[in-house]
Amino acid sequence: MVLTDIVLDKCPRCKEGLVFQNSNLFAYKVVKMNAKCPCCQYSFTKEPGFYWGAMYVSYGLSTLEGVIAYIICRLLGNTAFDPVNLWIVIGTMLVFSPLNYRLSRLVWLYIFS
Repeated sequence: MVLTDIVLDKCPRCKEGLVFQNSNLFAYKVVKMNAKCPCCQYSFTKEPGFYWGAMYVSYGLSTLEGVIAYIICRLLGNTAFDPVNLWIVIGTMLVFSPLNYRLSRLVWLYIFS
């Protein structure tokens, strides 16, 4: 399945090599991508600026996480315009930002490979 390959950080061509050097999804440090797949030598760098488009995917993921956090806040009894909701949504987006960075690049790579 494509979704499991994306989550498991697998190469889009051979499905064996890793795209990122560090396999920790919540690494709060700069994660580096491999230039090529260690198994099949597939190049992950298409052209300069290729991953700029991954910002759109990251924006969509962050928005989805924010909406889910807001719905959970509402289900737990907070009012619609409670300032606590804002801080919870912002905190959720910050906690998931390393995951969004990796997933957005992987989704972008899978779309155009």
